[in-house]
Formats: sequence, C-alpha cells, structure tokens
Amino acid sequence: MNGLILTAFLLGATPGVTDGTIVYLQKSNSVVELYTGSDQTHVGIVFSDAKRQWVYEAAPGKVRRVPLDAYLRNLGELNRRRSGKINVFFRKPKRPFSPAETYRMRHYLDMQLGKPYTIRNFLGQADSQGFHCSELVGEGLNRSQRFELSRPQALSPAQLLRLTQSHYQTS
Repeated sequence: MNGLILTAFLLGATPGVTDGTIVYLQKSNSVVELYTGSDQTHVGIVFSDAKRQWVYEAAPGKVRRVPLDAYLRNLGELNRRRSGKINVFFRKPKRPFSPAETYRMRHYLDMQLGKPYTIRNFLGQADSQGFHCSELVGEGLNRSQRFELSRPQALSPAQLLRLTQSHYQTS
C-alpha cells in the first residue's frame, strides 16, 4: 500500500476523500492490462453516509458497496500475497459535488447494488443488465448531470480517468 493509504488505514479514515472521489487501481488485473494496453485496471467511486465511507464498484460477481477501510485492508492483504503490487490512487473532485448531484449519483448506484458483473457490454457483445467497473462509475457520474459520458459501457478504466480528468485532481 502506498503511504497515504497506510496512514489513512491506521487512522480509520481517509483524509481528503470526499463524495464522488474516484478510487482506481493500477496493476490489479493482468488480463485487463493486456486487453486495454493500460496498467489502470479498476475503478470505483466513494460516497459517505453518517457512519462511514463506501466504495461502490462492479467487481466479479456483482455490483457492491464495501466500506472504504475494509476495501483498503483487503487490498493490503492481497499485496502481501502477490509479487507485483496493486497500487491504489484517489482522484478527488476539483469542485465538490452539490448535495443534489451527490444524491442523484448515490441513488443511482444504490439501485444497481446486487446486479451482475459482466464485461459483455465492454466487449460489444450485447446490451446486458450487468456492469463492469468503469461502466458503473461512468453511469453514476452521468447522473450528477456534470458529465455527459457517451457509451460508458465501452469505457476502460484508463479511458474513464482520461475523460474525467478536467474535473478531478490528480493523485
């Protein structure tokens, strides 16, 4: 884990991570790296409630939300067992999302929880009821009405990060 994440984990919170922050992984999946030609291999998006911060993500199995502290702990455990380390980065919005934008995004994401994970849309095979990681985050960002990402189902993590970079601080 990088220093920011380790410190955040030890403190029990991740400083500077606000609603709508994109969390992305580098080198987490060699198949994604090979197919997309990028080491940016996974994205999720962070939202908070009164008790904790959550990462919303589409991962093998289903769309889920995971407490941010558990998400980081799990990545740390994975890194202890791997020779090639997964790098974790956060992209915080340059301008905070308004309460209305946050509500629209989070409401949409909450409605997708439990839906299947699939890469069929990304591969252009079919329009299915499932999601892959950048599709879920892209569709969520579109709900803010700050973004008009066309065809989020066709975006890789690297493409999503590139298309949203003018609205986000780099880590």
